[in-house]
Amino acid sequence: MQPVWQRIHQEALAPYQRHEIGGDEFLTRATKPVRDFMLKHTRKKDLALFVAMGQTEKPQNPDAVALTSIIPAFAISELKTAFEIGFVLYIPFI
Repeated sequence: MQPVWQRIHQEALAPYQRHEIGGDEFLTRATKPVRDFMLKHTRKKDLALFVAMGQTEKPQNPDAVALTSIIPAFAISELKTAFEIGFVLYIPFI
């Protein structure tokens, strides 16, 4: 996550603090790195589930996927990974 936060600082926060961009532009620039990170680390199956649950058209490209679908899909993917790791660590103690 460190590279993501550095990118947000360089592309969004620093210009915002220097009053070079407004709040809307700050949010637009700040969400791009987070969106890219979450899409990279989200299982496609989980993302497809939340896109379908959102009852929206199938996005043509990753930039068209709404954050309201990406965020819960990322959370579910991370939870699945955590449970898998926990299970693998637990097995030797059985």
